[in-house]
Amino acid sequence: MSLFILLKDKLIMNYKRLFTPYFFLFCTELFHLCSHLLVLTQLYSISHLGRLHRLVYFTFDLLSNLASYTLTKRYRIWILIHSVIHCFAILHLYVEYSIFWQHVYEMSENNENSFINKDRLTIILYIIGTLFDIITHGLNVNALSRNLISSYIIEK
Repeated sequence: MSLFILLKDKLIMNYKRLFTPYFFLFCTELFHLCSHLLVLTQLYSISHLGRLHRLVYFTFDLLSNLASYTLTKRYRIWILIHSVIHCFAILHLYVEYSIFWQHVYEMSENNENSFINKDRLTIILYIIGTLFDIITHGLNVNALSRNLISSYIIEK
């Protein structure tokens, strides 16, 4: 009976260690990775999201990425480029200043007319930028998972 209580207490302590800022950021980065992948493959559309929801989403994306860098100190150049791109995307939601960003948002809506009347360079930059975003979140997931696993093993 005492062995069972000891194992139960150890298991509960391990669960408490799991829910750390690393775990929260791991989940948010994984969410952004999956959502960008779904939009790029046109399995999900952001057409139903209003300006405020898009603003919250892209701001959350930016902050999640910066927080991941703050904890892991990895992939500085990727995070910097990602942050600059997202700052311009967020700025466009406040002040529509660029046809390029307007086209990017239209392409992410995945309507049947999303890619019609778009410059080929704009389409290529949209795809490369979204792939870059997916890779950046993937790198953060990797770095955060390493920290999660190492802290779990060391503290065990």
